[in-house]
Amino acid sequence: SWYGDLNQVPPISDYGIRPTATTDGRTYQYFTGTVAWPFGYGLSYSTFRYSNITADRSSVDANGTVTVSAEVTNTSGVAGDDVIQLYATTPDAPAALQRPIKRLESFEKVTLAPHQTKRITFTVAVPELAFFDEGTNRYEVDPGRYGFQVAGSSADVAGQAFVRVTGALRPVPSTVTAKPVVAGDAARGIAQRVFFPAGSPIDPQLTVSLSDESLYGFVTRGQSTPLPPGMLVRYTSDHRDVVAAGPDGSTLRAAHPGVATVTATVTYHGKQATGTFVISVQ
Repeated sequence: SWYGDLNQVPPISDYGIRPTATTDGRTYQYFTGTVAWPFGYGLSYSTFRYSNITADRSSVDANGTVTVSAEVTNTSGVAGDDVIQLYATTPDAPAALQRPIKRLESFEKVTLAPHQTKRITFTVAVPELAFFDEGTNRYEVDPGRYGFQVAGSSADVAGQAFVRVTGALRPVPSTVTAKPVVAGDAARGIAQRVFFPAGSPIDPQLTVSLSDESLYGFVTRGQSTPLPPGMLVRYTSDHRDVVAAGPDGSTLRAAHPGVATVTATVTYHGKQATGTFVISVQ
């Protein structure tokens, strides 16, 4: 957004983006003042109209997806490009939560001939609408009604479709890391190693970060959290003669001298994440 007046800009030492009794806030998500040009604004030799804005469902689980469609028409006699934007709103959220006025979720550029109409669709993953809850120390999706606005800018709303979100967010794997060791390394003060003796079992000391910011597995020396029930871990090696995975892929062993890259694949709640680490067998 381009501010309408320099006096609307808070002091450089003010890092708050939400409006207060003395400031109008910052960014298109929170700014309550008058802008010279709103976020997403652009000019064209053509003019455009948005219509027939619909969602493919009226309610959705917090782990699902929503498809929003709209028709865009070039109402001028000149061919032109337009950038159609999709914003999400939470109109029923309590004021105490201080949710954004709106959030840009997607956009699409289209080229239209004079008087041509095209239908466009946006697919929104509901988990991406989550907010971080400091009380629970994780991301959560607000239950209730969400509005999906189709617009040419943050201030130019042609219409919106409403969808009710229910249920709780299921955390899924996001990042997988490893600090591989062999038995007895902790007592010797070895936190992680690359070189392994042939024939030794490998403990990957896997750490799994979930989408809600929770950590499982190895966290730090002397601290581990068991993997949650239902989480599956499978290992594969690009050189099975160097590092061999067990029959079901759940264990690793240093086999013969050489270097191998091991991939750990974690599956939980129907989603997967992978991480790799290098093993040198001596």
